[in-house]
Amino acid sequence: MVKHKAIISITSILLILSIATFSFYIAEDLPNIITGRTITQAYIIETPPGNCTINLTEGPNLASFYCETGQLPIEEALTGQNNTKLNYTAIFRYNPGDEENPWSSYNPHLPNWTEQDLNNLNRRHGYWIIMEEPGMYFREGYHFTQTNIVLREGWNLIGYPTQDERDIEEALSQINHTYTRVEAYTDINGEKGWVFHVPGEPGDLETMNPGLGYWVYVEEDTSWMVNW
Repeated sequence: MVKHKAIISITSILLILSIATFSFYIAEDLPNIITGRTITQAYIIETPPGNCTINLTEGPNLASFYCETGQLPIEEALTGQNNTKLNYTAIFRYNPGDEENPWSSYNPHLPNWTEQDLNNLNRRHGYWIIMEEPGMYFREGYHFTQTNIVLREGWNLIGYPTQDERDIEEALSQINHTYTRVEAYTDINGEKGWVFHVPGEPGDLETMNPGLGYWVYVEEDTSWMVNW
């Protein structure tokens, strides 16, 4: 049994992302002198507006957020309609590759002077959310047409930033030579439980769905591009 199976008890919106690439040319007859010619490339990432709605059940939920809400303070991030705060005990995020601080967390019941190390929610990560009662997350946000998710060697807890349900092998085809196992904690016939997928083998995790978080094991550092 992998360590993460233990049930835990306990950005800003970028409308335009510009990447400048600078190329310097050395004149053949003037060694070591830069000519000053510059090439600039600008990449535009579309961010149409859209809403997220995610059902959260009482107890532990392995969830993610498929639209971006910006860098809201964590105390304002987990809300329902009319900006009402959901009733939850704690939120946890896994930090792959960080042996000193593998988990970040936020507890809404701790006093204001307590230092907490989870400051916001974003579309790239999956989260453990411990609900005190059922609730529906609702947020007016933005959809990113593409999202690049960095995966570190070993286990990663990732989000699924698209509103489309997809066959899991199709969804992960970009990294099909790198990942060896995917797990989710989700509803199974009315009860929460673990489901898994191993490439080329029978399993009970057949699709990836918006609103769920996923444990993904990769054999080397890689990245996964998710198209909306």
